[in-house]
Amino acid sequence: MRIVAVTVLGAFLAGCSYNLELMARGNAKTGSGVATRPGNDVTIVADGVTYKGKFAYMSSGFMGTSTAFSGAATATATAYGSTGQSNGTIIARSEDGRGLRCQFQYSTWSAGGVGMCQDDAGTIYDLQISG
Repeated sequence: MRIVAVTVLGAFLAGCSYNLELMARGNAKTGSGVATRPGNDVTIVADGVTYKGKFAYMSSGFMGTSTAFSGAATATATAYGSTGQSNGTIIARSEDGRGLRCQFQYSTWSAGGVGMCQDDAGTIYDLQISG
């Protein structure tokens, strides 16, 4: 069995750390790591190759307004909220120019997420994130 060492630095929420588990599709390559913040810097070591880059994510949210009328009086309310869901990407490159790209979905409610990564050689890794 070939083990892929994966270390990811950089992460998804301030002051938190997350465990990362990776498994390649179609073979026994696995990887694991940790993601932390501050900064959006990412370092991933996979199969002896070090990739460095950045991650970005975007949280989903909503806003609603309501207005009530009663005679001469009017009342307006506005509500803001978050679904707790985030979508993100990691774009990283090795010193010799090889790339690694990841996409993930993350939930702040469950402190976990799922996604996938693919290197330039075409190897696809399933990604699990847990808090």
